[in-house]
Amino acid sequence: VRIEMEKTMKQALEDGRFTLYYQPQYYTATRKLRGMEALIRMRDDVLGFVPPTQFIPLAEKNGLIVEIGEWVLRRAFEDYMTWKEAYGFDGIISVNISPVQFRQVTFESMLYSLIKEYHMDPEKVEIEITESVFLEDEFHLVEMIKRIRNNGIKVSLDDFGTGYSSLSYLKNIPVDTLKIDKTFVDSLGEMKTSDIITSSVIEMMQRLGMEIIAEGVETEVQYEFLR
Repeated sequence: VRIEMEKTMKQALEDGRFTLYYQPQYYTATRKLRGMEALIRMRDDVLGFVPPTQFIPLAEKNGLIVEIGEWVLRRAFEDYMTWKEAYGFDGIISVNISPVQFRQVTFESMLYSLIKEYHMDPEKVEIEITESVFLEDEFHLVEMIKRIRNNGIKVSLDDFGTGYSSLSYLKNIPVDTLKIDKTFVDSLGEMKTSDIITSSVIEMMQRLGMEIIAEGVETEVQYEFLR
């Protein structure tokens, strides 16, 4: 099965069967659009649409994630410039970066090169990383994040609250945005513990000067709580 999926992924890259969907992000106070998060999907003639939970871990193991990750950035920047020209869109484009891709020595230069190639405003670009990035060589990667941010690019810490050492990482990692995981958002207004934890995280992040994004807001109750 693994070999077949590897062949399917390689073929999908060659045949253009990867596609991006975009999840909108809104400001709670105004309900105005903040930007879009790019989400990759793979289409196969036999398997149909394959969710990233099935192919991303395998792509990270065999190294194909580096090529896929570059394709995602290129496609997201291409789409952004299309929206800008057609609709005057000037929001943020947010792209998830795999820990494997982020740790590549060529990642930083590749990112700058693509921004230049597509004439992107760096301040409209946001890369999303998870704390698992820092399981090794934390100092080197923190220095790289500082350089990336100094170039105007936003850095977001994804899946906050699902790991064991998020708070300790926050002391040292210079990020602009923190994303509250959907597992907390799902039970807002229904579980007192989720309400307390989420409120505390939001207050703490605001005091640290960070922007906060809540993932997967689907009900009016959740929205009102967060607002």
